[in-house]
Amino acid sequence: MRTWIRHAPFLLLCGPLVASNPPVASVAYTRNGKVEVVNLGEEKARVLGNGQFVRWGPEGKRLAVVNGKTLSVMEADGRNRRVLAQDVKVKDGSPLDFHPDGNHILYLAPDRHFQRINLSTGERVSHSDWGTFTGEPCYADGGKWLVAREERTLWKVNTQTGVRTRFATGCSPMMTADGRYLLHNLGGHQRLAILNADGTPKTELSTRTQRPDTRWDNHHASNHPDYLTAQGEKGPRGAYVVRISDNRIWRAGQKGGVQYPDVFIHQAASSENILPTSPRVAEPKEHEGPIEVRARLVERTPTPSLTQLEEYRHALVTDLYHPITSAGPVSADTPIVVIRWAVKDRKAVPPNPENAEGIHHLRLSPFAAFPELRSERLIDDVGDMETPRYFLLEVKSGTQSK
Repeated sequence: MRTWIRHAPFLLLCGPLVASNPPVASVAYTRNGKVEVVNLGEEKARVLGNGQFVRWGPEGKRLAVVNGKTLSVMEADGRNRRVLAQDVKVKDGSPLDFHPDGNHILYLAPDRHFQRINLSTGERVSHSDWGTFTGEPCYADGGKWLVAREERTLWKVNTQTGVRTRFATGCSPMMTADGRYLLHNLGGHQRLAILNADGTPKTELSTRTQRPDTRWDNHHASNHPDYLTAQGEKGPRGAYVVRISDNRIWRAGQKGGVQYPDVFIHQAASSENILPTSPRVAEPKEHEGPIEVRARLVERTPTPSLTQLEEYRHALVTDLYHPITSAGPVSADTPIVVIRWAVKDRKAVPPNPENAEGIHHLRLSPFAAFPELRSERLIDDVGDMETPRYFLLEVKSGTQSK
């Protein structure tokens, strides 16, 4: 829901970009408690039985499925399903991943340690030396690396040494199949951060070419280093295939209500780039010191509910302003998005300014100057990805009428 403010002198329009040159791929996901598989470019999905979470095997011939506490494996057409374990713990997102060797599956056990089960012998190994986790495991580089989350802390584990390293805060931790890049969802669920394997920032992906959903979540890296999947949000909640190198996105099938998708790439398609070279989000130029402008509030995002907060303790929201004066990188009559605190420690923060009418004296700073806030929950219902973004430091006294 949006709150519209009177005196809006402009309207922002942003149409979808056309995504071409798709890969040959099959997408598995769960929907209404059933496992479904659909080929990219086709509409009809195949229903393969009960399941809450599903992951492709490394050769695209088998699927691992969790339903309740039960872990099973089956062929890609749903045949020969057999139970492997009945002690799966579900906490944060998907609790399983297929090992790249094709003969082991990793899952989260009740003690919050990962267990690896051998598909041929049934033998289990507990990886208590890796520490505790709450979900979203993702193997990379032949199984040398594993990334996963513990609450909102994202870890990278060297599976050969057992050493784990914190690389971010947030959700949807991933590592590309070749082990070159780490990825994770940012707080607004409209962008993915891409990091080098050592954790240093590289660039970002965005939902600009994802339609009709305008947000995403529950990503998972694929068997190919240039592709991943995403579950749509803020729309019908479809399944999407994302190409990392040029930020192109395709919807898999036409069904909504999809959960926890995974993609197997049968044949990749070439892209125009090796990797996006710059963030897709408008960032104002660096500016020393606060920026003070007078602006009219055009659109306000309501305070989010605890349901929207999910597991986060704090939340930021966006408001759309029409500047009346210019200062630093802010130009009069050019819209800006202002980000402010709406929830702290799961308690609502009064809107600032309280009175939406009139012209407000704002004290701002470019949002890029606060990298520690990028992983916080951000409810972003205004503007578009190209509208410059600022963090609200203060609303100074002296709000004026027209």
